[in-house]
This record gives sequence, structure tokens and C-alpha cells, in this order.
Amino acid sequence: EELLKRALSPDTTFQGIISNAANKTLSQSYQEAPTTFQHWTGKGSNSDFKAAEHYRISEAGNLELTSQNGVIPYDTAMKDEKVTKAVLTYSKRWGFTREAFINDDLSMLSRVPAAYVIAAKRGVN
Repeated sequence: EELLKRALSPDTTFQGIISNAANKTLSQSYQEAPTTFQHWTGKGSNSDFKAAEHYRISEAGNLELTSQNGVIPYDTAMKDEKVTKAVLTYSKRWGFTREAFINDDLSMLSRVPAAYVIAAKRGVN
């Protein structure tokens, strides 16, 4: 109990140690969480939270069988379109009581932050 009080007091060096341990857990969990979004999305940017208009190109139409010396048809399915996108914030707060810290036989100090990192990557995915 005394260790917990000292670790959570604002003027202690233990806060840095606990924070460092949590950051390592978050970083490792982020690297290990499986995703597929990077295979079918691109990266963009918005400088603020206001909605911004951008253009994107649709998928290409299906290829068509063309005979020898046949005329290759133009793709009329592929278009550009205006879309609106904005930066959004998703979050969740969780608490950790003194009793939970003392009775931590479930490794909550590492498992809870990891669970939220995985939830964040699942949301991006």
C-alpha cells in the first residue's frame, strides 16, 4: 500500500517507471496487433478537424476478352469522385483502483493498456 501511494504521488520517480512500463506495453502491443488496412488503403492528411473535400479514383472495370486484332474497349466504369473526409477522435477512459492495483493477479497493468491498443488498431482496420 505504501509503495502504491509513493508510486502514484505527483512528486515521485516511480510515476516515470510506471509510465515507461505502460509505454513499452503499448508499443509492443501496437506492433503485434494484426491489421490489413495498410494493404488496401492509402495515407492522407488533414491539417485540422474541419471536413475537407478530396478526390479519389474508383476501381477499374473488369477486363474484357479481346480477340486477336480486336478493338480494345475503353473502360467507362473508372471515374473520379469528390469525397469529404475529416479527422475524428475515438477514445475510452478506464480506471484502476487501489484495490485492483494491490490485488493485481490478472496482470492488469500490462493487459488493460494492451487491450486498448488492440481495440484502437481494430478500429483503424
